[in-house]
Amino acid sequence: MATGLAVLLVGAAALPYPIPVAKRVIRAMDDVIANHVAVYDWDAWSAIMKDYWTEDFVYDTVHGIGNFTGLRDWFDGEHVPFNIAFDQVYFNQLIFLAENATASTTTYAKGRWYGPLAGMPPTNDTVFIRICDFYRLKGDKIAYNWMMLDLPDLLRQAGRRVLPVAPVRDDGWFAPPVGIDGIPAPYSPLTPPASAELSRDVVRVLLDEDWFEKPGGAAAAGPLWDEHMRFYGPSGVGFSSGRGEYREHFIGVLRRGFSGRTFELDVLSCEGAYCAAHGHLHATHSGCFLGEAATGSRVRLRVGLHWHVVGGIATEGYAMFDTPALFAQLGIDLLVRTVVPPPCGPIDEPPLAATGEGTEGAAGSPPTPSDQSLPWSNDCLLGGDEALQPPTKDAPATFLEHCAEWVVRTTDAVWRPGLGAARVNASLEEYFYEGWSSVSAFGKEYRGMEALKELVWRTRRAFPDLRIHVTDVFCVGNDVDGYKTTMPDVLTGTHTGPSSFGPPTGKSFAYNGIAVCYVQKVGGRWQYVSEVVAHDELALFSQLGLTNLSAVPHPATTAAPHDCRTNRPTWGWQPPGKDGVTPAALREASFSARASPAVTAGSIRPIAALGGIVAGGTLASLLVLSLRRQTAYLLSPRSMNGLL
Repeated sequence: MATGLAVLLVGAAALPYPIPVAKRVIRAMDDVIANHVAVYDWDAWSAIMKDYWTEDFVYDTVHGIGNFTGLRDWFDGEHVPFNIAFDQVYFNQLIFLAENATASTTTYAKGRWYGPLAGMPPTNDTVFIRICDFYRLKGDKIAYNWMMLDLPDLLRQAGRRVLPVAPVRDDGWFAPPVGIDGIPAPYSPLTPPASAELSRDVVRVLLDEDWFEKPGGAAAAGPLWDEHMRFYGPSGVGFSSGRGEYREHFIGVLRRGFSGRTFELDVLSCEGAYCAAHGHLHATHSGCFLGEAATGSRVRLRVGLHWHVVGGIATEGYAMFDTPALFAQLGIDLLVRTVVPPPCGPIDEPPLAATGEGTEGAAGSPPTPSDQSLPWSNDCLLGGDEALQPPTKDAPATFLEHCAEWVVRTTDAVWRPGLGAARVNASLEEYFYEGWSSVSAFGKEYRGMEALKELVWRTRRAFPDLRIHVTDVFCVGNDVDGYKTTMPDVLTGTHTGPSSFGPPTGKSFAYNGIAVCYVQKVGGRWQYVSEVVAHDELALFSQLGLTNLSAVPHPATTAAPHDCRTNRPTWGWQPPGKDGVTPAALREASFSARASPAVTAGSIRPIAALGGIVAGGTLASLLVLSLRRQTAYLLSPRSMNGLL
């Protein structure tokens, strides 16, 4: 099978546009599934499938089916049970979009339900199953697969509704995207890779408005949705025809049912006119949601989303929820429910606009040294080449309003207790530059992604319940020069695992620290590039009862650079090897795009100019530069490298 995959990869080179790596791998893997190759023969099946998956990949499915790690776990836990539950199954992909390291599909399968699934008895009738998948690859192998099924809609087809009927069409209907882009869409050989960037710019704004609810942003269901849009929601939510129905019966359902909402994005992938995202909505169940009265519980709703973008406007959307998992958090087993509650009562107009307030700092002049006769001072930093503030004047700062929230979310993505290894490692690779470096206690430096992962997991093994309590976040910078962040925090936990301190002490601790980071856009996404951290290690040692400090292995004391220069890299850094233009040329190009006559209010051009050209999009890929040659610095501001 490996030889066949190699031929597939080589053959793709002759096409007008290259097929993304993820699509080539997933298509070959999907063919094995769809053609029911060696369905129940573990030895034959695994010999084929091992070429497409990492050894420790995670197959993350919906409530009632479960999550699985590795081929054997998946084979026994989901692959075989699904094939026992359905025969004569045919899979129909409507959207199959991909980049080199990410991909997504939205699909329906049709077949006869003749065996139990997730504890639900079969009907022996023909059914269709709505499915969506989201993938993250490591090299040319799948490392994480989020797979979702609309199980409540399957029960609806069995004659057993478990959710109230939505006020709009709610019979499971959904259709392929309206367009001549191929089925599944898009057809990669005729889809220019650069065309994804306009779609990505639009979808990032839609995510900000509808899901992240960015302060100061436009109202949800805003003008980047076509007035006559079509939106295919999950069972219980239904199909929305037009922006008004989407606002009222999709966004409104979420806003009325939940408060204290935050959104966690796992993956975003785009190709051509199509984008997909998988994430989780965290919120308090404070209103009626799908017939369930408010409980006050803090809950987590898993969400799969797809968009079709035409001419800078989203014309179609698809959504799927893991509703059974949400109801399980409320103590309700939705899959065995026999009596559906009544629908929610009359509703008020939902507060759909995202709001926020900003403050301006008072201007002032920096103090001058009061005594120039002192033998030493930091004056050398004030008149030299080092810029303590972002040097590019009037540069756009589109990320600034989101920066603090991004720091908080990325902290939780790595350090929240209970996260699995695959998810933590994927977050490290998503949010941290591969050439990271960090300066911490004793001037010790850490470099490289593998060292970062080892450090994170060494810490998590020693303190499995570790919590990073962020107490504040400060950000300064712009989209050209990058951003610097400061994050004071308090760390709490219990020493229950082995560490460089010795065996577990079972003692709890709480101590404070601070992380100062440099953030820049790399490969189209914001990442941590450098860090300086300091934590109150003496407080930790004291609370753990460590009295013989000489027994605690630490490097010989070395000082961090202190020769009148800022921490490196600093403002304007770009990844090594990105030569070609000067900083001034990049800034001139970005400002020219902003000033273009085509940029008008309500158009998508400002989004492309600010979010794409300046911050790493299509034009920036042609104008990237290397402002400095020094080794990149990075570590998660939460890496606690002073601990161990």
